Amino acid sequence: MELSPELDPSKGYIYPELELLGLDPSGKILDELADQGMLIRKRTDEHIVCPKCKSPYT
Repeated sequence: MELSPELDPSKGYIYPELELLGLDPSGKILDELADQGMLIRKRTDEHIVCPKCKSPYT
């Protein structure tokens, strides 16, 4: 299964698949699972953000 982030205007990037499983949608759990070897990290895209507030909106 591939987990893909989605942009939530109020939360930033979240993982809806994690929410469906009742897990933290912020993605912090992803680091823990990757550290345990249960997930493989893969960069899928890059986004430009504001250098001051880190918002993806201009």
